[in-house]
Amino acid sequence: MYPSVGEKADKRDYCNIEAHASSASDLSFIKDGSVDFVLANGLLCSMAPQYHESAVNEIRRILKPEGQAYLSLGSPPPLGFVGRAEWEKILEGFRVERRGNGFIQKWAVVSAKQR
Repeated sequence: MYPSVGEKADKRDYCNIEAHASSASDLSFIKDGSVDFVLANGLLCSMAPQYHESAVNEIRRILKPEGQAYLSLGSPPPLGFVGRAEWEKILEGFRVERRGNGFIQKWAVVSAKQR
C-alpha cells in the first residue's frame, strides 16, 4: 500500500499540510473566501451530473474576492457529462476573464462576480 499525503507530510515533519478525503461537491473544511486559485481541470466532465451544481457553488464559495479559477472540460457528451448549455450556465455564475476552445477541451479563467 502506498503512503497517504498525510503520512508523507508527517514523515517529513511538514506542519503546514492538511490532508482531507472529500468530494469537490463538499469542501466544507475550507473557509469561505479563503482560496487564491482553484484548478478544476476536467473536474466537472468526470463527475456525475447531479454533483455539478454543488461543486461549482463550492468553488465560488471558497474563492477570495480577487481569486481566480481555471475551469476546463474534457470530452463533450456522451463521453463527458457537461453540455454546451450547462457550461454557459456555469460561466454565468462567474466573471469570465478569458475563455477558449481547444481541439476537444473548453476552458475558462474565471473570478468571483462583484457583489
